[in-house]
Amino acid sequence: TSGTGSEVSMFLVSAIGKDKYPIPTAYNYPEVAIIDPGLTLSMPPRVTASTGIDALSHAIDSLMHKLANPLYDSLGLAGIELVGKYLRRATFDGQDLEARYYMSMGATLCMMSLTGTGGLYSHAISYVLAMYQPTVHGIGCGVGLPYTMAFNAPLIEEKLATVARALGAKIESLSLRAAAKRAAELVRDLIADVNLPVSLKQMGFRHEDVYKMAEICVTKYPRSGNPRDLSKEDARMLFEAMWQGDLKQI
Repeated sequence: TSGTGSEVSMFLVSAIGKDKYPIPTAYNYPEVAIIDPGLTLSMPPRVTASTGIDALSHAIDSLMHKLANPLYDSLGLAGIELVGKYLRRATFDGQDLEARYYMSMGATLCMMSLTGTGGLYSHAISYVLAMYQPTVHGIGCGVGLPYTMAFNAPLIEEKLATVARALGAKIESLSLRAAAKRAAELVRDLIADVNLPVSLKQMGFRHEDVYKMAEICVTKYPRSGNPRDLSKEDARMLFEAMWQGDLKQI
């Protein structure tokens, strides 16, 4: 989808029934990708918001990944800064060509970062949600992203502090732990600001399905690149927090 950076992606996703299977291969790369911000001017606000948050999840997943390195981090942080600065503008004024330009640039940088690492649990969560009701991929990634950041934070505080800084936070007076927590809060706030859901309850999912979703997430879509192992008990806690919309539960 335009707006996610998919034009430079090595990933495709195959849907078989309700199951989704990511297929990463270098054969998916195009020989040439022409990314014209002018072609995104007619993109509706919700599509602008959901694709922008999907792009953000690409960069943040990449930064959190075990395979992260300074090259991919630099691309991801540049993309995060642009999405954080311009997504609101592009969402609420679709004719803002400057915002469209920098969102196109930001999404491309975010995906270039991801192609060197891989998607983590924000993407796995999106796949699981789509099994229960039709869910736009970027919205599914977005609703899970702040919670996966909060879960991973104890092991990657310094990395998430750089995310907070890229999103415009003044973190000089904060501890690394507080700065990492602030990163998750800023992502949640951005998602809410562009009128996307920040809880499973808000999306209409049933509470009685939460534990089954959690089990599917860790058994069907495990993420070996995640910096912190996610047990079934952890996944239940994560999905409960997502349903409630409460980052403090993580």
